[in-house]
Amino acid sequence: MHPYLPLYYWFMIYIELPFVSRAGVYLENFTHKGGYLWAASCPICGDISKGRKKKRFYIYAPANSTSFNVRCHHCGYSTSFVSFLKTKFPELYKEYVFEKYNKEGTPVKSKTSLKPIAIPNKQKEELLTDSFLDGLKCCLDLPSDHPVVKYLAKRAITGPMLKHFYYTMKFKKYTNSIIKNKFPEPLKEDHPRLIIPFFNSHGKMTAFQARAFDDTAPKYYTIKLEEGDRIYGLDRVDFSKPIFAVEGPIDSLFLDNCIAVCGSSFDCDTLRKLKTNITLIFDNEPRSKEICKSIDKHILLGYKVCLLPHSIKTKDINEHILSGMTKQQIHKLIEENTYQGAEARLRFSAWKLVI
Repeated sequence: MHPYLPLYYWFMIYIELPFVSRAGVYLENFTHKGGYLWAASCPICGDISKGRKKKRFYIYAPANSTSFNVRCHHCGYSTSFVSFLKTKFPELYKEYVFEKYNKEGTPVKSKTSLKPIAIPNKQKEELLTDSFLDGLKCCLDLPSDHPVVKYLAKRAITGPMLKHFYYTMKFKKYTNSIIKNKFPEPLKEDHPRLIIPFFNSHGKMTAFQARAFDDTAPKYYTIKLEEGDRIYGLDRVDFSKPIFAVEGPIDSLFLDNCIAVCGSSFDCDTLRKLKTNITLIFDNEPRSKEICKSIDKHILLGYKVCLLPHSIKTKDINEHILSGMTKQQIHKLIEENTYQGAEARLRFSAWKLVI
């Protein structure tokens, strides 16, 4: 690309650039060749030669151009990258149009095939109840010397926060009472567990997590009561404000307007509907190949991600709290270390500590 292009030309390239990476998630054998050049197997002809997949489909920036082009050296398909996006990835194209005109200052309506999450008209601080909770003890009603209350206190969960947690003496028996034969009869080695109910935005219980508060294995079960994503905190979130998404339900209670994916993908249907308004907060483990792979994927998909400086040694929100940080300090830390698009790619390259 010519180094002396007018600023507007650079601006146009800047708008398209993150969408090249996002389209690449769906292209087979997508590879960055360097600079403004990418290769993949052609999505038009398949790019198959002698039974082997090749990479002869290119996305590139021609000299003195204001935008990217695509070309397949096998079938000859050639067009602008934006036209290719419109043809092959219409949902991405709609997001591109919105981004382009939004940055140019021209209003445009955002269109999407995803149905919005319904926002209930209810008091946020009410104590939600559900027939699925019948027979359980709310931890708010347990004595302070109860083993599960002591466990929660070690996680800095005390006082009114206890209303979000329940206790059962016999976890398998409780589960079978609401999901017939979930655990085969006769029940063996039944045991007590901490129950964390998940409610949807209307206050209906849709799942629960059963956590061990001792050395019992497995550490937790997550039980779905209906089909859909296992998302914790939808009953408490304000969809009109910026939303945070973390891994675990306990972490989510220490941030304002926060949900937890609890084993679901960060790119599940629920979060895709909230993509423009959500920041993903992965566990702070730059040496974890699994976490780094997931962060890389979600940056390419266009999500905002939080990448904490290496000086922060604590792993998650709860550990930040236990180390002495306040909620306000954590919010400020997240705000100062949240990135998206090309900037996120650069920051992530320096952040990850795996090869």
